[in-house]
Amino acid sequence: MQRNADWTQDLSCSVCHDIFTEPVALHCGHSFGRTCVHKYGRGNIIQKCPICQKVTHTEPQTNFTRKSLSEIYKQRSPVDPPGGQRNYSLHQSSQTPSYIRENREPFQRVKQFCDSSVEHIKNQRRDTEKKIKDDFEELHGFLKTEEAARIAALEEEETQKIGMMQKITEISSDTFLVSDTVKDMEDLGVDRSFLQNFKTEMERTQNALPDPRLLPQALINVSNHVGNLQFRVLEKMLSIVKHTPVVLDPNTASPWLSLSEDLTTVTLTDTPQQLPGNPERNTSCPQVLGCEGFDSGKHSWEVVVGNQPGWILGVAEEAQDRKEEIPQNGRYTITTSNRGYTDVKGNLLLERPNRIRIELDYENGTVSFHDADNNTSMLTYEERFTQKLYPYFAFVETNDNEGYDDDEEIQINKGEANSSGGQIEICESEVSLTVT
Repeated sequence: MQRNADWTQDLSCSVCHDIFTEPVALHCGHSFGRTCVHKYGRGNIIQKCPICQKVTHTEPQTNFTRKSLSEIYKQRSPVDPPGGQRNYSLHQSSQTPSYIRENREPFQRVKQFCDSSVEHIKNQRRDTEKKIKDDFEELHGFLKTEEAARIAALEEEETQKIGMMQKITEISSDTFLVSDTVKDMEDLGVDRSFLQNFKTEMERTQNALPDPRLLPQALINVSNHVGNLQFRVLEKMLSIVKHTPVVLDPNTASPWLSLSEDLTTVTLTDTPQQLPGNPERNTSCPQVLGCEGFDSGKHSWEVVVGNQPGWILGVAEEAQDRKEEIPQNGRYTITTSNRGYTDVKGNLLLERPNRIRIELDYENGTVSFHDADNNTSMLTYEERFTQKLYPYFAFVETNDNEGYDDDEEIQINKGEANSSGGQIEICESEVSLTVT
């Protein structure tokens, strides 16, 4: 009875508690039977809502949604009180209709997913905000340091230029004093030969004074300090700016995977994380996709794998159901195992590079893999692509037995990884400015 009341309360009038016959909605959002609204407001000049007492200025409109649900309920309700007249009172309903019972479990799953997602969304917002603040703090620190250095250089040039002017002024003043001394010596009748030698030395000193018109950069070189300042600072900022052509999508990552803050490194963990089972998340296998899919153009990225066993790299079509393994015919990948590297058909490749470059040419229908250290080709798929392709990263179980069968397919790890702690890192790309 109580459970029935929980879900049928929206189908009954709050005044008479009967199932709606002609429900109307007031401006405040509450719904009642039209008869009850008229009875409640009879004799009152101002019409008010029976629950919240908000004033209603116009005739309430029929709530067609609740009317339709109420009619469905009445048609399916098995309750027939004595007397042949059904009583659709909320408190007398004793059995939940079958269509409600059948949908209760899906409703519960949706509610559980929403509840878990709310907390995860809060954590995502908090962690993302921290990362944004940290990155901007680094940029702010760089700009403050650069500003201080450029102001210091300006002050240093000011000191040098003023010092030079003051030195020239002092020399000029000393020359004028010597000239006065020579005049005094002439008045005193000093020996002419001595006086002549003194005048010669004084003239040589005067000739050594620089001509103000010939002084190099007598003033501060303003253009050197402010010309294209922002561009030059931006060029220098490239030394701390990082860019990777592919960024991982944390919303697709399996609970068995941990992603770095900058979303460029994926690590296989010992235990699964508590993550919501959102539709795009890969929950059956330790795999993750890039955040951006490609349906045109040429794209390239490099991945550091080293000697780590048990991984798959390449591109994959966007799966409709991320709860299942992405089908083989939707993947264009390279796989590592104890045998070496293989393609999706298990064909063995001889190269074992430290870095792998993956190139996608969508229009020409090719996905190629290269040893990035010596720029040699390892494998190329040729296909006519019809769906969007996403960068694909996964971990697999490797067979540690000596007698590994070359025809045996490698299996995607379902979480019981013997390569726990494995790591795949996407390489940074060179960043440069181009002026046109």
